Amino acid sequence: MRAILLAACLLLCAASASAEPPQCKRITQQQAHYQTLRDRAHAADNALWQDRLDQQLNYLRQERRMLGCPDAQAAFEAMMAQLRELVKLAAEGAATFFTGGMM
Repeated sequence: MRAILLAACLLLCAASASAEPPQCKRITQQQAHYQTLRDRAHAADNALWQDRLDQQLNYLRQERRMLGCPDAQAAFEAMMAQLRELVKLAAEGAATFFTGGMM
């Protein structure tokens, strides 16, 4: 049980430490918005709209690099790896608890 609580605390600390600065968060939200619009343009088969949205997404990527923002995808994958480890640890603890230490 202590191990599970320790893992949860570590996960929460890591998540709060990896919080994006406000300007990086704004860019991330804009990228998500323009990616949604780009998906709509692709579904509508509108090449001109797709090209314009690709230009905007490239601009936002450059702005993100200039500000020194962390890579959102890498941060997400790191967080998911930590979450997988936490779930694995919780499952092991639950198995031990519910089997009375047999596992």
